Amino acid sequence: MLIDYAYPCMMAEKAMKDVHRCMLGRSYEEALEKAQDCVAHVEAVMFAITHMRDEHARKAQAGV
Repeated sequence: MLIDYAYPCMMAEKAMKDVHRCMLGRSYEEALEKAQDCVAHVEAVMFAITHMRDEHARKAQAGV
Protein backbone atom coordinates (compact mmCIF):
# COMPACT_ATOMS: atom_id res chain seq x y z
CA MET A 1 0.00 0.00 0.00
CA LEU A 2 1.31 3.43 -0.94
CA ILE A 3 0.80 6.21 1.58
CA ASP A 4 1.46 9.67 0.20
CA TYR A 5 3.61 11.99 2.26
CA ALA A 6 4.16 14.70 -0.35
CA TYR A 7 0.59 16.01 -0.54
CA PRO A 8 0.16 16.53 3.20
CA CYS A 9 3.63 18.19 3.27
CA MET A 10 2.52 20.66 0.63
CA MET A 11 -0.79 21.25 2.39
CA ALA A 12 1.00 21.86 5.71
CA GLU A 13 3.26 24.37 3.99
CA LYS A 14 0.23 26.13 2.50
CA ALA A 15 -1.50 26.20 5.88
CA MET A 16 1.57 27.81 7.47
CA LYS A 17 1.63 30.45 4.74
CA ASP A 18 -2.05 31.07 5.47
CA VAL A 19 -1.23 31.40 9.18
CA HIS A 20 1.37 34.04 8.34
CA ARG A 21 -1.06 35.91 6.09
CA CYS A 22 -3.74 35.85 8.81
CA MET A 23 -1.31 37.05 11.45
CA LEU A 24 -0.21 39.96 9.27
CA GLY A 25 -3.87 40.87 8.95
CA ARG A 26 -4.48 40.37 12.67
CA SER A 27 -7.09 37.70 11.93
CA TYR A 28 -6.17 35.68 14.99
CA GLU A 29 -9.13 33.29 15.00
CA GLU A 30 -8.56 32.40 11.36
CA ALA A 31 -4.84 32.00 12.08
CA LEU A 32 -5.67 29.50 14.82
CA GLU A 33 -7.88 27.55 12.41
CA LYS A 34 -5.13 27.47 9.79
CA ALA A 35 -2.60 26.40 12.43
CA GLN A 36 -4.90 23.52 13.39
CA ASP A 37 -5.10 22.55 9.70
CA CYS A 38 -1.32 22.52 9.63
CA VAL A 39 -1.17 20.23 12.66
CA ALA A 40 -3.57 17.78 10.99
CA HIS A 41 -1.46 17.70 7.82
CA VAL A 42 1.75 17.23 9.81
CA GLU A 43 0.14 14.29 11.63
CA ALA A 44 -0.61 12.73 8.23
CA VAL A 45 3.02 13.26 7.21
CA MET A 46 4.22 11.63 10.42
CA PHE A 47 1.92 8.65 9.81
CA ALA A 48 3.30 8.27 6.28
CA ILE A 49 6.91 8.47 7.45
CA THR A 50 6.31 5.89 10.18
CA HIS A 51 4.57 3.58 7.73
CA MET A 52 7.38 3.90 5.17
CA ARG A 53 10.04 3.32 7.83
CA ASP A 54 8.26 0.22 9.12
CA GLU A 55 7.71 -1.17 5.62
CA HIS A 56 11.39 -0.66 4.83
CA ALA A 57 12.40 -2.44 8.03
CA ARG A 58 10.05 -5.36 7.31
CA LYS A 59 11.44 -5.77 3.79
CA ALA A 60 15.02 -5.55 5.06
CA GLN A 61 14.29 -8.16 7.70
CA ALA A 62 12.68 -10.45 5.11
CA GLY A 63 15.67 -9.96 2.81
CA VAL A 64 13.63 -8.37 0.05
